[in-house]
Amino acid sequence: MTTRGYAITRHSARNRPLLDDLEFSAEVEALTLETERQTVRDTDRLLMEAIGAVVDGGALWLTALGNPVPRASRLAVHLARRDRLWADLERFGHVLPRGERHEGEIAGPEHELRYGGCIELATAGELPLALELTRCTSAVIFGRLRRCEERAWEYFLTRQVPEPKESRDLLRAAAARVAEDLFVVRSWFDDAAIGAEILAEGRILDRVEAALAASG
Repeated sequence: MTTRGYAITRHSARNRPLLDDLEFSAEVEALTLETERQTVRDTDRLLMEAIGAVVDGGALWLTALGNPVPRASRLAVHLARRDRLWADLERFGHVLPRGERHEGEIAGPEHELRYGGCIELATAGELPLALELTRCTSAVIFGRLRRCEERAWEYFLTRQVPEPKESRDLLRAAAARVAEDLFVVRSWFDDAAIGAEILAEGRILDRVEAALAASG
């Protein structure tokens, strides 16, 4: 479906080359919203309104991995321990969404030091900033329809995201968690277009698609 310059597609997550070998606990689908670069703010706002309507009373978490630094470098280790994850991203000019921040050291290879964490978004209005971070850092957004506290981020980043914990590894591990009211949102870009993708059970995407149609 194409409306106001936004191309909306929906298909089984198993049709995604990166996800086609995953064992899902439910029939997971992918809804993609794609637009030209110059209208990305409009697209982010449209998605914010649609997801905000769906998760009203629920919660959204930005979950991210920092870059690994070599433990052999005393300066790199000093800076990493000083800034950890979120301050390091801010130091490089990223604007973070408002919300409760969590971060900590992520277990990995002995020769590397790495931090990860999550931000529980204060409101769905913070979604555009979170989407921007998924476009340019190793990050995804988790959402739930029911209110709960996300305390599993450290276990997820340490145990469920395999080494070398690159962006593709993070996305695959996040997609494998999708079930019931838990869904995943992320954004991407190429030379000409920017897109956002929601991985969820079909009944959730039905509600998102209806909200998109009402907003767009």
